[in-house]
Order: sequence, then C-alpha cells, then structure tokens
Amino acid sequence: MVDAGAQLSEIPGWHLKNSFLYQRNVNQFTGVIEGHLHTLSVPPNDSAVPTLDPGAFTVDQDQYKGFVSNNQNPEQDPFVNLPKAAATYAVGGMSTHWTACTPREYPTQRSSLIDPDTWNSLYKEAERLLHTNQNMFDDTKIDFPGGGAPGGIKHFIRNNLVRDTLRKVYPDLNSKDAEPQYLPLAGVRRKDAPEYITWSGADTVLGDEMLKELKSENTFQLKEMWQCRELHYTGTGQGTQKVEYAVVRNLLEKKDYRVKANTFVIAAGAVLTPQILFNSDISLPALGHYLCEQPLAFCQVVLLQNLVDSIEKNPVWKPIVDKFRKKHPNDPIPIPYTDPQPQ
Repeated sequence: MVDAGAQLSEIPGWHLKNSFLYQRNVNQFTGVIEGHLHTLSVPPNDSAVPTLDPGAFTVDQDQYKGFVSNNQNPEQDPFVNLPKAAATYAVGGMSTHWTACTPREYPTQRSSLIDPDTWNSLYKEAERLLHTNQNMFDDTKIDFPGGGAPGGIKHFIRNNLVRDTLRKVYPDLNSKDAEPQYLPLAGVRRKDAPEYITWSGADTVLGDEMLKELKSENTFQLKEMWQCRELHYTGTGQGTQKVEYAVVRNLLEKKDYRVKANTFVIAAGAVLTPQILFNSDISLPALGHYLCEQPLAFCQVVLLQNLVDSIEKNPVWKPIVDKFRKKHPNDPIPIPYTDPQPQ
C-alpha cells in the first residue's frame, strides 16, 4: 500500500481527535482540520489588490493567461467550480479528522443504479467496518457496544433534554426513522475511561490483524509519502486489458519504481482517483464527470433559560447536579463537565 501523505500518528490512519488534548477541548481541533485540507480546484482571480503600492509588480492579464500551479487552473470557470473540493494528504486521508457521522441517506436521495436490497447490504457492511452505533450518547445503551458511563454518570442531561424537547416541539415526527434521535456515529467509548471516545478511522477498517501485519512488514507494507503516478497495462481491446504494473514515486527521494501485483486497487477519492486513471490513458465516459458536493448542515444548540432551570427540578438529574455543585460551587451551569455533548 502506498500513500502520498505522511503517517501522522503511531497507529496508521488513526483519528487525530482521539488524542487527549482534543478530547478535552474539541474546539482546538478546528485548526487541525483546516490545516489538512488541500484545495483541489482554484479558479483564477484577476481582482485588484488595493493594499499594494501602485509601483508594485503587476501582471499583464492579457498577455499572461495563467498556468497550472498548486491546483490553480486558468481554465476553471469560477461560477461552476467546487471551491471546497479538497483532499487530505495523510495516511488515512480524511478519516484522520472526519466528523465520524454515518447516517444513511434517505431512499429518495440514493442512486437508482443500486437496488434497495443491495443498498441495505452495503450499508450494513460499512457500518460494521466503521463500528457505527447510536449508543455512545444514549444513557439507556451504556452496556451496549460503543456505550459507556463517562465519569461514572449513568444519566446524560443535555442529550435527553435536547432530544425530548425536539420531540415535544415536533410531535408529527413520530415514526421510527423520522423522530429526533441520536446521530449514528462511528466510534466507541473507551472501556477504561468512558469519558473518552475512540473515533473510527482508516485503522478501524484495516482491523487489528492487518495492523499487526503492518508492524511486522511480512505480507503487508505501507509506504508513506509514496505516490501512485499511473498504471501500465497490456492488451488493446476494451475489457481485455490487464494491469501489468503501477508506477509509484518515492516523493522524498524523487525516484520512480515499478510495482507488480495480481490485483491493483486505486482508492484516492473522487478527484485524485480519476486523475490517476486519466494519467494511465484509461478513458471512460463518466471519468471525472458528474462531481458534486454533498449537502452540509451545521447548527449550534443554545438552551433556553426555562430548559436550564428545569434541570435541577428533574428528580433523576438533581442528585447528579447536587454532587457537581459541592465540588464546583462557583459554576453557574448545572451540568457536570463529563456530561456528554448533545449528539
């Protein structure tokens, strides 16, 4: 296995949010994400820079139309661009910092190229590999796979408060799939310290046996900062070609090597995979076409005053709050630090 990026952790493909620092303060993880996103399509920008001195160097845009550099594409129309399309050059790729949110698409959103039974089968397999569950933030599932009692707390205040409030506000959403519920997430609470979560990454998919093989380097080797450049294949008839070898480059040594194998798998994402295939003179009608961004939605949960006031009136939560108050009498918020965030 070759990866153009570096190995960022001792465990290959490990989610970086698993480190103690970011478990304690997840807000600091934002900088990690932004620093690892490598923009893939940068359109030209001919706008003036008003802060420059009038005598500063400028480029004659009529004479120099631009050139490809650091993914800056002079042919890219900014009005049909995907400005947030990015890749992460690291062993594990985006799984080193992804949100680990793994909800299934609604059936109406899925491609009709795959039948419903196959969709369901593929989803189940992916959820198994990623350890997807809804148990980490559900206090009724503490003893279920992935669940746990952070700091010994067995009643989660914020998760129940937000979930139950949403269910009251939206009573029409009462079906099993539509009602407000815990987000399916890929990860498990640590058994030795349930207040911390081991978020799933590429290492989770590889599994313990493959990771052992990586350490021994017997049958499975990982070459970090090695780049797959192209494939060479035999045969000319459509469907009869067989890949003979892959050209890979040691980026630090700037040396190319030929790698032969019975089977080759190119898994470099929605943009870099078509680039490798195109560079290999593989021409397919849909190659590099029909790319689109996934819908994204973020929100901030702000609790109303009456909801916060109701916490200490709840007979189940009051003993938890009283214990917290004795230890932290100056904290005005009646929620323990180890209470899981709403998910």
